[in-house]
Amino acid sequence: EADDSVDAAAQVYISDDNNDNNDDNEEANHKSYDGYSFDEGNDNGKGNDKNEDFNFAATGDFGCSTNTQNTVASIEKKKAELVLPLGDLSYHSTADCWFGMTEPLKGKMMITLGYHDTHDGVAKLNQYIQSFQLDKPYYSYDYKKVHFLIMASQSPYNEGSEQYKFIKQDLEKSSKNKDIDWTVVTTYTPFYSSPTTHKGEKDLRNIFHPLFEKYGVDLVLQAHNHNYQRTYPIAFNPNESSKPTEIN
Repeated sequence: EADDSVDAAAQVYISDDNNDNNDDNEEANHKSYDGYSFDEGNDNGKGNDKNEDFNFAATGDFGCSTNTQNTVASIEKKKAELVLPLGDLSYHSTADCWFGMTEPLKGKMMITLGYHDTHDGVAKLNQYIQSFQLDKPYYSYDYKKVHFLIMASQSPYNEGSEQYKFIKQDLEKSSKNKDIDWTVVTTYTPFYSSPTTHKGEKDLRNIFHPLFEKYGVDLVLQAHNHNYQRTYPIAFNPNESSKPTEIN
């Protein structure tokens, strides 16, 4: 549930070590799957019921292993209404195993695409695009009082790119919406990271963190590293962006 104490653009990293790097040796079928994309919780995304509180889960680097099964079971137990897979959904040559393991979460997911989702072949990428009915890898969605923005850090995002234009316009519009109390952004590539395998991406944070501050983003969820990290609310440091300013 949302915590009213967070009032700044906080970068939060959430990921489960579900890594299963073994490639499928089986011939790929690359079929699409119905009913997996978020169905608005039978609420049409408007938050028409009187209770605006809801639970959502976020996890990165799912893979297809016993860790994946445990993660799905944990999400089910917590009765999340919305699930945000943060990229690297499957390390196999197809997404079939991932779709099979996440079947209990059908109708609840809004996916973020990661490296293995976009670089393991067009056929595998199309499984996600078609199954989740996406016309582009970045998009946004309102549910109850929360605006969700899904970034595509594996696609061009430099200033002037189509994604940058979309994000800027989307956040500007959302910031003026009186029905939105929270703005949550997901990204596969991290903006910030403690020392680990993958460092925070300088260009990503230099371009977007100031934009997030301008339009009041509350929470950023990241993936890629197979560990859990979380920051205090932080502000962008233009002098040395890898060392953001902690907000008390």
